[in-house]
This record gives sequence, structure tokens and C-alpha cells, in this order.
Amino acid sequence: MASYALNQQDWNALVVLRNDRNSQFGSFNNWSLAGGYHLTPALRAVGSAGTSFQAPTFNQLYFPGSGIATQTPQKNRAVEGGLKYQYGGVALSAIIYRNNIQGFIVPSTNVQTSRAVLRGVTLSADVQAGDTSYAVSYDYADPRSFSTSAADNNLRLVRVAKNVLNASINHRIGSVSLYGEAKISSNREDSKVVVGTGRELLGGYSLLNAGLTWTASKNVALSARINNLTNKQYTLANGFSTLGRNALVSVAWSM
Repeated sequence: MASYALNQQDWNALVVLRNDRNSQFGSFNNWSLAGGYHLTPALRAVGSAGTSFQAPTFNQLYFPGSGIATQTPQKNRAVEGGLKYQYGGVALSAIIYRNNIQGFIVPSTNVQTSRAVLRGVTLSADVQAGDTSYAVSYDYADPRSFSTSAADNNLRLVRVAKNVLNASINHRIGSVSLYGEAKISSNREDSKVVVGTGRELLGGYSLLNAGLTWTASKNVALSARINNLTNKQYTLANGFSTLGRNALVSVAWSM
């Protein structure tokens, strides 16, 4: 892999060239170009473009009953651009992206389609106000798969929600940090449990989590959190259940 970076007062750029050699699928050349330009001291325009590849996993190729040994690597061409704002304790970001994947492997069925298009927008905001920090992000995604079969053409990618909102608040009191988290997700599609019988709509959901972290010393931290406070019943993948209300306590020690 070779890379070259340029840095000036108002702009910067990074160029990367990479060669990957896979013993089963051969050699692949990929590249990426990323950069940013300060429109004002606080506002920056950013963008990137590049290619990549991903070889099928062992399970995708050979798992009994679902593996397909003839699968080929997925090849990706991606572009994204947006604006980032940073001033004092406020950080804002708006990014739009589009990825074209040749030979996309559908996660739920392991079928390799001719291509997929992943496109969407991510908006985020972070605010630091004294000992309290706030964060919120919104993701809109409309990924689609395309196939030579009319029945499987221009379908939503399975297990991906179109709209997801995340928000969190963290407050520090001395050596203790208290936090709360909220997540709201719209519905998603998934293959039915019996493969080959079409699709099913998985409902949207909302989650609330809360917890605290106590830094007992520079080497020891104690954490406790409660996930899914409202004991919401929801499904991320058809046929697989998720946890209801649950708690987690952990101790971390570092040198």
C-alpha cells in the first residue's frame, strides 16, 4: 500500500493506492482520494471517493446448506461529501454518500445479486456544555439490490431501516458519569423464515438505555447499565429474538 498526504493551511488531501492478493481470488488494485477545504475557520467541506473489494467469507462459500462455492468477491466504488462545523463546544456534520457494489451478497439468503446501491444521508450534532454533553444523529438510508430477475430487482436491502435516530446525554459529577441513551428506528424488511417464500416487514421500535461509570482511581473504573428500560419487544432479523430489559455490570482495570 502507498499513500501520499498534502496539508495546507486551508485544505488537505490524502491519496492511497493499495494492492491486495488473495490466494483464492487473485490480485486486486484499489485506490482512495479524500480531502477537505475550510470555507471559514469553523466550516469545512469534505469529500472522498475510492474503490475496495471484499472476498466471500468461508461460511458464505462453504457452510452446509447455505454456502455457495461459486461466489466471487464484492467490488465497491464509493463517493461521499458533506459539511462539518466546529466552534467552541458545538460540532455539526452533514454527510451524503453513495456506494455501488458489484456482486453484492444478500446477508439473509447468501444469494449474490448483480449489484447493490447503498445511498443515504447522515446528520449529527454534538454539544459540550460544562460537565454535560449532548449528542444526536439521524440516518436516512435507501439501499437497494438489483438482479437480472424481475422478481428480485430493485428491492430494499434486508435488515436495514430507512430512518434511525440516536440521542444521548452524559453528565459528569466528580468521578461519576451518568448517561442516558435513546434510539428510534423505522421498520425494515427481511426474508421470511422459509427461504424462497418472499419477504416480511419487521416493525419499527424505540429503546431507552441508562447507566453510570465511576472512575475509582486512575487504574480502576466500575460501570453499570440497564438496556431496554421499557422492556420493548422487537426484532432485528426474522427468526431471531432480542433481549428484553437487561443489566450489565463490569469492572475495568488498566496499567
